[in-house]
Order: sequence, then structure tokens, then C-alpha cells
Amino acid sequence: MHSLDPLDTIRERTVGPHKLPVVNVRYQGHTIGLYGIREVGPKTVVLHPGPTSIPVGTQVLVEDLFGLIPGTHAIMVPATVIRDGGQRLTLSL
Repeated sequence: MHSLDPLDTIRERTVGPHKLPVVNVRYQGHTIGLYGIREVGPKTVVLHPGPTSIPVGTQVLVEDLFGLIPGTHAIMVPATVIRDGGQRLTLSL
């Protein structure tokens, strides 16, 4: 039986050695790094902190090769950084 909870869907499609669902974040055609997903909402994605600090307002592409972000069928999902601090990176889709 499949759950309707988007986070359960993400957990079913995990990748990486620690079973953490990840996406690749790109900026100006270059990979910034892999970021673990903490939460997914209808208009936002909250990621674990990554290798690089990204200024608020920066437009990035989220490379979602595994279909981890519900509600989109695109591999490259445009997003804007709305928070980068503490233990999370928040993107607006």
C-alpha cells in the first residue's frame, strides 16, 4: 500500500549510501553540489545544508533525476533561494 504523503514517496525513492534522498543543485550551468531533501511542500523544497552557501534571491536549477519532487515532471526544476542559514536551504519552486 502506497502512502499519499509526499515524504513517504521520497523515502521510497532514496539514493546514496546513507539512504538520504538527494537532488543536484545547479547554478549558471555548473553543479553546486548534492543536497539532501529535508521537506517538500507544494511550493517549496527544504534541503540539508550543502557544500556552498547560496545568497537569498539566487536563481538555481534543481536536477531531479529520480522524480523526488512531487507535482513536477521536469528533470530540471527552476527554483529561487529564499533562505540559506542554520541547518537548511529553502527553495521556492
